[in-house]
Amino acid sequence: MIKIKNVVKFIFILLAVLIIVIWFQFFHNRFFEENKNEAINTINENKMTSDNSVGGNKEELDREKYISIGEELYTKISNFEFQLGDFYVEHGATEVLNIEELKEFVTGKAFEDFIKDCAIEKDDNEKYWDIGNRGSDIMYLNHHEMEIKKATDEKIEFTIVEYYAKNVEDINLGYQNLGSDQVVTQRNKFTIIRENNAWKISEYTKP
Repeated sequence: MIKIKNVVKFIFILLAVLIIVIWFQFFHNRFFEENKNEAINTINENKMTSDNSVGGNKEELDREKYISIGEELYTKISNFEFQLGDFYVEHGATEVLNIEELKEFVTGKAFEDFIKDCAIEKDDNEKYWDIGNRGSDIMYLNHHEMEIKKATDEKIEFTIVEYYAKNVEDINLGYQNLGSDQVVTQRNKFTIIRENNAWKISEYTKP
């Protein structure tokens, strides 16, 4: 009888230990899984934050790059000066010697419009003649701002905001010395494209 009681007692003890082990294992696994999931979520959140940061930085870098390219070409065409040769009586004009320099960074309609605005004409022999070069608008304050409208690796579209003096007596004061009520703005399209692996101006309005 005593032996039976001892066996029953041993079995109860064994069951209790087993229950404790199962209980411990269950909560240990549950705790481990929760912490594992939390760790994974934290890693994913950090990765998303990092990716968003990289994406934002890349977008900003691309914008800075595009603005830099646009400003360089806009300044180049705005400051371009035609090199003139001899005056030919039969043409009544002076030969332009450096037209090829202009073609290196201006193309298509922008090229045709620019030489027309500058009073440059082409003859049947593909020579270019200055018949009376036009300067910029005297009211232009030589100040502009550039905004990106659309950009790809092959074409960038800008809006140029140009600043002009309202009154003739203000034109020599300079943009920095004039108030907002003393200037007017004009918005023009400015477009550049990749042609023969180089950026060229395809749309431009002379101030």
